[in-house]
Amino acid sequence: MRDKESIVSYSPLRVSFGGGGTDIPPFPERYGGAALNTTIDLGVTASYSHDSMPLELSSRDYVRSLMGSASKSQGMDGIMALLKKRGVVHGRVRINGDVPPGSGLASSSAMMTAISAILLKRSGSSLAPDAIARLAYDSERKSLGVLLGLQDPYAIAHGGFKFMSFEGERVKIERFAKHSSFIKGLMSRVLLVYTGRSRYSGAILGEQASAAAKGDKSTIDRLMSLKEVALSLREAVIHEDGEAFCDAVNSGWKIKKNLGSSVSNSSVDSMIRRGISNGAAAGRLLGGGSQGFVLFIAKERMLGALQGSMLKISDFAFRAGLDVHGTRILDR
Repeated sequence: MRDKESIVSYSPLRVSFGGGGTDIPPFPERYGGAALNTTIDLGVTASYSHDSMPLELSSRDYVRSLMGSASKSQGMDGIMALLKKRGVVHGRVRINGDVPPGSGLASSSAMMTAISAILLKRSGSSLAPDAIARLAYDSERKSLGVLLGLQDPYAIAHGGFKFMSFEGERVKIERFAKHSSFIKGLMSRVLLVYTGRSRYSGAILGEQASAAAKGDKSTIDRLMSLKEVALSLREAVIHEDGEAFCDAVNSGWKIKKNLGSSVSNSSVDSMIRRGISNGAAAGRLLGGGSQGFVLFIAKERMLGALQGSMLKISDFAFRAGLDVHGTRILDR
C-alpha cells in the first residue's frame, strides 16, 4: 500500500424488533431461528491510514489508544491482535461510533464489520455483504471470544429492513420491496431512548445459551415463542398492519424479559411504562438486556409528545431513520 493511502468504512447500527436470541447457538442448529430487524441512520466509522510507524489503534468510544503489541485477546487488545494477524502492522486505525458501546444497537458488530471491510479492501478480496459478515462473525466469536449470533453481523453488512432466518450457520434474508411505504411510515414513528448506562451482554446471553444447551424446557419454549413473534412481525409487514406489528413487539418483549435474570430491571420497566402512557404503541429494551436503548414505536401523530416526555427522564432520546445500504467503503 502506498504512503498516505487510506481506507474509510462505515457500518450502520441495528434495531431488532423481535426474534433476537433465536440466532444464538445452539438454538438455531437445533430448531432454526428468525428475527426481523432494520439498520438505522447512526453507525460506526473506521479508518485506516498507512504510514511507516508501528500500528496505532484508537477509539473515541473507548477513550483508548494502543500501539504495537497487544497483551490480551479481548476488547481493544483483541482488535489490535486481530489486525496484526491479518497483516496490518503499520499505520493508524481510528474507530468512532455514534452511540456508547454496549447499548443494545449492535455497536460491537458494527465496529467489527467496518474493520472487516477495511481488511477485505486491503487484501483485494470480495466486499460482498456475506463476505464482510462472515469475517466479522468469525473474528468476534472465534478470535475475540465474543458470544453472539449471526443476526448482528449479517443484518449490519446487508443493511435495510428485513426478515432473517437462521438454520445452523446459514442465513436467509427476505426484504419487503412491495411494502416500502408501510415501512417508511413505521420508521417515521421510531424513537430510541437511552437508559443512561451501557452493559456487556455476554453474561446475559451466556445464561441463555447455557440453558438452551442443557435443553432447559422453559428456555427452549420461550425461544420458540420468540421465533413465532418474528414470524408474526413478518406477517404484519406483509399485510401492512401497524397495530399487529406493535402488538408483536410488545409480546416479544414480555417473553424476552423472562429469558434471564438480568434481561430487565425496575428502571427499564418504569421507562417502558412511561412511554406507553405517553404516546407509545410499543416498547422494548434492545440487545441482550439490562441497560442500553429502549425502542419505542409511537402511535400516529404522537411521536413529538412521546419524545418530549422521554427527554424529561433521559438526556438521549432521538428519532431514528432507515439505512438501506449496510456496511460500505466511503469515498474520500
